[in-house]
Amino acid sequence: MEETNTAQIVREELDKDIFLQNSLVKGLINNSALARLLLPMIKIKNPQATLESVMVSISRYGSTLSQIKLEKDLVNQIAHSQISMKNDIIHVTFHRNNVIVSEINEISKKIRWDLDEILFINQGSGEITVVFDKKNKALFRKILPHSVEVRGDSAILSIREAKIKGQAPSIEVPGLYAYFINQISKNGINILDVVSTKSQITFVIKETDLIKTYDVITDSIKHFRKNQ
Repeated sequence: MEETNTAQIVREELDKDIFLQNSLVKGLINNSALARLLLPMIKIKNPQATLESVMVSISRYGSTLSQIKLEKDLVNQIAHSQISMKNDIIHVTFHRNNVIVSEINEISKKIRWDLDEILFINQGSGEITVVFDKKNKALFRKILPHSVEVRGDSAILSIREAKIKGQAPSIEVPGLYAYFINQISKNGINILDVVSTKSQITFVIKETDLIKTYDVITDSIKHFRKNQ
């Protein structure tokens, strides 16, 4: 029973991380080292788990993976992704109402899209969040006093798909966005907001986390490029 529970927990953890899955398939992971890393977390869920049972579960999981091919579209999208980033960003949340929405609509007409200025808008049932360049703060002076929260310490990192013939658009590849979110989160980086389009996902993060986030995503992309 203990072995079954351990195997299930190990599978659930490894299923979350395609980076680890790909490394297991390539034989790049030391099962003993990985077992030692996972054991403290697994023992929380199953106090009877041992280092040996975790190692066996990892080995069996790897054998299962070797019998199937990791999703080709997902690996290709990660490997060919392109990164851009920008600091000096403001992240503001308002209670949503007609006055705020109308004012933001007017402000959008003044954004210099030709200069790569940004204006991201996320709407919930009762709130609206706006992300914009710090240099355009004056455009929002009329409604900023009505904000719920203003964060002037933000930055953005965008991951854009590369246009490759025969490759599915990123939005149609299951698990792609979840993969990047997982990589950022498991490295202790708080995501303030997420904005996505058909071919791009943008993360709003603290400016102090920008370089760390860039390094995390870059390492992930390089891993899949190297192992294609």
